[in-house]
Amino acid sequence: MLESDKRYLALVRFGQTTATGDSEGPVLEDKPVNFSESDLNSALERFRGEISQIPPMYSALKHQGKPLYELARKGETIARSARHVMIHSLNLVGFEPPFARLDVLCSKGTYIRTLAEDLGQALGCGAHLASLERTGIGPYGIDDSIQLDVLEQLPTESRDALLKAMDSLVRRWPAVKLSEEFARRFTFGQAISRNNLPEYVSSGAPSLEKQGGELMRVYSQDDAFLGLGEVDPVGSLRPHRLVSGA
Repeated sequence: MLESDKRYLALVRFGQTTATGDSEGPVLEDKPVNFSESDLNSALERFRGEISQIPPMYSALKHQGKPLYELARKGETIARSARHVMIHSLNLVGFEPPFARLDVLCSKGTYIRTLAEDLGQALGCGAHLASLERTGIGPYGIDDSIQLDVLEQLPTESRDALLKAMDSLVRRWPAVKLSEEFARRFTFGQAISRNNLPEYVSSGAPSLEKQGGELMRVYSQDDAFLGLGEVDPVGSLRPHRLVSGA
């Protein structure tokens, strides 16, 4: 999940740049906003796909063991290397100048504040991030969530019923089902050779075999989720992360 893509609903305020890149920092510059919605859509096109970002000073990245935001608060600026991130989708969902609301699906490590600032620079008026709401991570969307106050009022059994299955975290990986004997060995930490994985072989082992390091979901014959296995260079399946049977 730490490596998963994330989705945000971002409110960008054009015409103002701030010290922090968001609404919490002091305003550094005010400029008129005189671009059209068509201009904005054209600018958005430049930020789709793989882009380069320079992390903001007001971030948790560290320099010589200290978070950058601590240095920024002291008025210090440290050179930061650009990073490549992926913007899978970037769509305008509302435009009421000087504000625009954007739906962003991006890779891990993307700074939406930096995206807002770079967009403002591209349009010649500057911008900052006015508000941000995370609406998705990996396979989960905000529709999968529940308000905390609603959850607190539910009886325990109703809360339990809301829990997602553990393997819903890893559905993007292919699956293999082990016989009772090999499932037992797998949960004891033993590797399962390719010859003992007929379903795995038929699911595309040759391509995975060449790569090595590929992860797979592992189940017992009764569909119990056992954990993740990792394919080694010779096609054997080794335990990567197991689910406790306790």
